Amino acid sequence: MKMDQAIYKQGDTGVITIIRNGRCIFSGSTADDIISKNGPGCSLMPFDVAYELAEQAMEARFIGDWEEIDSDQWYEALYMLPPDRWETVSGVEFFQVSERLCGAITSTYARASGRYFTANRKINANYGELADEVRKVL
Repeated sequence: MKMDQAIYKQGDTGVITIIRNGRCIFSGSTADDIISKNGPGCSLMPFDVAYELAEQAMEARFIGDWEEIDSDQWYEALYMLPPDRWETVSGVEFFQVSERLCGAITSTYARASGRYFTANRKINANYGELADEVRKVL
């Protein structure tokens, strides 16, 4: 069985469309028509390659440095939605917002030594590694 392909535009955080047998599985348009319509930087590639490139673009765009916040911001985020992965690791208390920002990336909150921080991280981020990151900014 032939694997699906995707049209991906360089730097985007998602694929434009999925192509099967030379046509978009949603509209029936040809791959060439879709590439022409979406302009420079678009190309046809295996779906798994396009997906990986989109994931890399998401990480580059949304994952950044830890930012210090105040306790009001911490508690507002904690009580806004049920927290995910609320636990303390290596003396740093963490939780993640249950709503995703983009793909598998969400807002992550940390509290250590009476200080509060936030950064966007993947939902499956290793809290031991994140604790090391937080300690570096203390």
